[in-house]
Amino acid sequence: MNSYLYLFDLIAKPLFFSLLGISALAGAIAVVSPSLFRRTVALTSRTIDTKKILSVLDKSVDIDRFTLAHSRLLGVVVIAAVATLVYLYRHH
Repeated sequence: MNSYLYLFDLIAKPLFFSLLGISALAGAIAVVSPSLFRRTVALTSRTIDTKKILSVLDKSVDIDRFTLAHSRLLGVVVIAAVATLVYLYRHH
């Protein structure tokens, strides 16, 4: 077996499914309890200060207003995206 494929199987697959699991959990929280989703966003959101080299890319985009107002829709979309990715992975 190619060592790169082995490394991919060893590291990337668990990381991929962990990120999908975290995304699905966030989507479920958004669907079930918008108030808990709002508190989670407030707790986990933070600004990352970058150097002047990246100042062109360092733009603030305020999506909280939309996502918090439509958290159930966001949750359904996230869960559907996760389900689609898992399905495509399993049947590829």
